[in-house]
Amino acid sequence: MDEVLAYQRFGEWSNDHQARGVSINGDFAPEEEAQEWAAELIGGMVAAMTHTGVVVERGPIHVHDGKVFVELDGDDFMVRDVAGEGSRASASLERVLSRFATIAARRGCAERWFYWYTGDPVGMAYFVTPEELVTSSGVDVRELGTGEQWYETQPE
Repeated sequence: MDEVLAYQRFGEWSNDHQARGVSINGDFAPEEEAQEWAAELIGGMVAAMTHTGVVVERGPIHVHDGKVFVELDGDDFMVRDVAGEGSRASASLERVLSRFATIAARRGCAERWFYWYTGDPVGMAYFVTPEELVTSSGVDVRELGTGEQWYETQPE
């Protein structure tokens, strides 16, 4: 498959799965915007799961001792350690992805959290089944060679 066609297929797949995707950015996450960063990430992941019929109960986001917390399904969860990470939140991003993978696994969901990024942890995460990673032309989106490194999030 030529490069232009590969990018076209990737774009089509991304558009088709947009409602089940969330932007991820662990590289640029300013300390002073930690709550907003957490709200966007958590809100996007909850919305993606809700789109498949999986409802994750979410409480308000709050800060305590330089750490950002949110209640997910009745449990308090540390989203981000601002004091420990500063403006780079890659460890927090991994922790959040793992928590949502755990929620999906506990509920027996066929969907999993797959994500990609192109170097620094900046990219997209999708709540899809492995079969849904195949494009309409029958090619696995992870094998298009468009520069993204794909990962499957593992539960905690």
